[in-house]
Amino acid sequence: MQSNYDMDIYGEAPDKMTYTEQANKRSQCKRLTWWVGMIDSLLYMLRKIFLMDVILLYIYIYIYIYICVCVCVCVCVCYICIVLYYSTL
Repeated sequence: MQSNYDMDIYGEAPDKMTYTEQANKRSQCKRLTWWVGMIDSLLYMLRKIFLMDVILLYIYIYIYIYICVCVCVCVCVCYICIVLYYSTL
């Protein structure tokens, strides 16, 4: 027969558990449940942050490309205007 101090709290439970053993197992389960909840919350926040970072990155890339296209169009229009102006002289 195992003593109370040698029992593996995560292993198979004996047929009869004392109140102290039950309380010990209950406290261990509460701790484990708390850690699982903390890890779940942390992973949820990390996914949310990662998703927001990806969305912001796509928005920044879109704005950068839009600005580059606008600058290229402006330069092309200016070049065409210059060419047309000097071709009429």
